[in-house]
Amino acid sequence: EKLTRFVNIGSASEYGSSQKPFREGSICRPENAYGRSKLMQSALVEAFARALEVPTFNLRVFNVMGFAKRVPAKGFTSDRPHIFTAIANQFKKVPLVIQVNNAEDVRDFVAPEEVLEAILKALTARTDSVHEVVNICSGRGTTIGDLVEIFGQTLRLPYTLESLSSENSLSVGSAGKAERLLGWRAKHPLKRAVRNYVAL
Repeated sequence: EKLTRFVNIGSASEYGSSQKPFREGSICRPENAYGRSKLMQSALVEAFARALEVPTFNLRVFNVMGFAKRVPAKGFTSDRPHIFTAIANQFKKVPLVIQVNNAEDVRDFVAPEEVLEAILKALTARTDSVHEVVNICSGRGTTIGDLVEIFGQTLRLPYTLESLSSENSLSVGSAGKAERLLGWRAKHPLKRAVRNYVAL
């Protein structure tokens, strides 16, 4: 039976960082091994789609709003917890000094349930193209400092914020293509996601 649709889950890490929102045609300059591996994966997926003429969507997902737990695969270790987890864990310590890479780092957050909705729409959307890259993002940037402030307000705890690096980065996507091709756009507010995360 012929494969009629393929959806690949890519990552904003493929782009790297920039002072301008990333469009799907932006030059990719990944800054770490994860981003480089995802970019190679995307290239393989595109080659597969064109060789077999399978309509394919490559969804480049930006920062997913937090989860209560992140359990690594067996045999895999990582010293980089999800940003929600990293911040929430620091609010449990005394004194309350919240350390981040740089408070001015800007990220584009999207809710996990909305990512699932985007995948479903990609599986069912009409398309005349063999391969499309589509950003799954809100199109809105939030500084890490503002995210920490939302946690502080939600938990009603005072804190001191400390940046560990003077170098800041920006990763925000352009969301227009997702709405145009998939009829999808992000709607869930970040404050609600933090409130739900804290309540778990």
